[in-house]
Amino acid sequence: GKGDKGGKGDKGGKGDKGGKGDKGGKGGKGKDGGMMGKGGGKSKGKVAMKIAWGEPCFVGRLRNYNAEKKAGTISCAEAYNLCGLEVYAYGSVLEPANVGVGDTLVFFIHWSTWGQPQASYELLRISAINGHALKGTFKRAGDAGSEKDFGFIDCADAKEYFGRDIYVNREFAAGLQTGQWVSFNVKLNRDMMPNVTEITPIEESWTPIPGDLTQTKEAEDVPPSWEGSAIHGLGPSSSRRGGGVPRATGEFFTAEFKTWNDANGWGFVGSDELKARFGTDVFAHNRELMNVPVKAVGEMLYFELGMNEDGKPQVLNATAAGSAAEPPAKKQKLDDVPGELAAVAAPAPVTTSELAAVAAPAPETTSAAPAPEAAPEAAPEAA
Repeated sequence: GKGDKGGKGDKGGKGDKGGKGDKGGKGGKGKDGGMMGKGGGKSKGKVAMKIAWGEPCFVGRLRNYNAEKKAGTISCAEAYNLCGLEVYAYGSVLEPANVGVGDTLVFFIHWSTWGQPQASYELLRISAINGHALKGTFKRAGDAGSEKDFGFIDCADAKEYFGRDIYVNREFAAGLQTGQWVSFNVKLNRDMMPNVTEITPIEESWTPIPGDLTQTKEAEDVPPSWEGSAIHGLGPSSSRRGGGVPRATGEFFTAEFKTWNDANGWGFVGSDELKARFGTDVFAHNRELMNVPVKAVGEMLYFELGMNEDGKPQVLNATAAGSAAEPPAKKQKLDDVPGELAAVAAPAPVTTSELAAVAAPAPETTSAAPAPEAAPEAAPEAA
């Protein structure tokens, strides 16, 4: 209802989004119900909260698994481009999600205490090499043979990540009836929206076949993260070799922390100027924030703008706003300044008549005389 149980919540919107009757929870539960803005008002869990907080979500494939160490490596070019390392995943995280070597999964990243990216528990297998990864109920968008001869799959697990039902095109929807249980695999399009790639009618009691993590194995068709995209159904992207280090632009900005997750070691910063230019906040990783003592929402920092290979902005060489320390990259720019500032930066070359006249009156008693010997290699550049 709109009043008694759905409530308006703090962020949950008006009642129907907060939940109806026992689905909406009691009173204040409306806050969770409005997180994703979709899903029929059902209360959302930890996954939806992470997405609402702006934490990035990644897609990759389990490239290998070591049964002795009980850990594997996820191939994901996008995560590698941000972290500079491949993401590893413990068996205790992979097993509950039925993930096996070669499977495609959606995951979040948690930073270990020794600074290595690892998959967190909130991951989802979306495509399996030994059958189908997911199940749900099919619903047709229109009448068979009409322009809306396609459908959707209601899958609660997938909705936690994507905030919507899974799209089923006309080819796969043929012969299916609304309310029918189906098993399926998914790929993500270039807008990171899920589309069915395989689908089969099933009984409601059907469960996915778990991936085999009892043996050490490597997927021959899954390339390392730095060799391009590992996402099923997408073509290879640009090479990620060396892609872990963003390109410095030489531009400097002051911005404030919009989000920060201390456990993961990253967040986002922003300002009106950056928002107008990029339409988004700027990614900030802990490795570029060593000179920022306080990392919290609302704190200000000064940084050099970096751009990754996908053209996305990132923070480089950051310091606390107002700090006397200056990013090394900015100091180096003095070497590139022409004219009078260049002469100040390199005083040793005495090649013009004016400077020679200044140095001439006391060549043996002033410190100016040895200058040409202190930096003889700079003279040809100044001339």
